[in-house]
This record gives sequence, structure tokens and C-alpha cells, in this order.
Amino acid sequence: MTFHHFVNMLNMKSSLILAVFAIVHLNCFSQVSETKPHYIGEKFGGGVIFYIDGSGQHGLIARRSDEPIAACWGNSSNIDASFMNEGDRNTKIIVDFMKSKDYHACEMPAACMCDTVTKGGFKDWYLPAINELKLMYDNQQIIGNFSAWDYCSSTECDWDQCWCIHFRPNRKVIFHYKKYFSNFFVRCIRKF
Repeated sequence: MTFHHFVNMLNMKSSLILAVFAIVHLNCFSQVSETKPHYIGEKFGGGVIFYIDGSGQHGLIARRSDEPIAACWGNSSNIDASFMNEGDRNTKIIVDFMKSKDYHACEMPAACMCDTVTKGGFKDWYLPAINELKLMYDNQQIIGNFSAWDYCSSTECDWDQCWCIHFRPNRKVIFHYKKYFSNFFVRCIRKF
């Protein structure tokens, strides 16, 4: 093999290595996608976003309409669904309790109603905690389709009552009421 032939082979190998490196490099960059931050009012994840955390990538989504029937909260029993910000945890506690009692208080408790929703292909809907319901009230014009009536949260006040909000524009009334009251409106939410 001549020196000239050896140099040509070395150049070909170098070119081949550079070409492979360029292909791998371009492939890596093409798989990296820029994620745009979400915004309040965006239709996303089976509903409309009404809260976003500081990352811009996580928050809360509300259904665009109420559940088809008014509901009660559940039995008059203290079941420790007292989380103020975590409706998903409250909902699980309520659903587990109500399943163990065969829904004795009413035909379909509000938390159980949300637990069965599959809107938009998502199955992680839940009854909002009182502070999540407050955020919904504050953004009701963006979410849309609320009635001027009482919406229950998943937050228990005591053995006989739950926290609620009367939805009326510009007049938020937060109160607690009997769990077995069967005329609460229900609006389910989910996290993203």
C-alpha cells in the first residue's frame, strides 16, 4: 500500500465518522421539542385550564359543563376527607367509603360521579377540594357554563357537613351545608 493510498483511506474513514456524528447529532436535536407553556382558558386535556403552576406545564383542568344531575355529597359520617387543596385525595377517600356503604346516602354521591367520568379519554377526574373550587369560582367566566347555584367541594367540614360555594358572578358565598342535601351542582376537574 502506498502512502498516498493510505492517506485516502484515512480521509474516507474521517469523512465517514464525521457523517455518522452529524446524523446522530441531527437526530438528537430533531427529537427535542420545545414545549410551549400552557395558559388559563386553553382547551386542553378534556376541558379548559383554569389554574397553572409556576412551571407553566402543570395545573388544573375543569370540565366545560356540569354533571347531568344534581347530587348529594354523601353520608353523615366523618370520613376524613378534609384536604383543602387536594380534591383527588378527598375523592378517593369518599369513593372508597361510599363503596363500602353501597351508596346508602343517595343514588350517586358527587365524588363518585366525578370518579366515573371518562371525558376526553381521561379517567382521572375528581370532585374539587374547597380551594380548587375557589379557583374555579374566580375563573368561572373563562371556564363557562356555571349555574347560579350551590356547588359542593370534596372537603368535609364535619361529620354532617361539607364546604360549598354558591356560584353567582361577583358574589362568592362560601358556606358549609348538610352532606345529604341532594341538590348540589357538580363540576369535575383533573390535574395535568
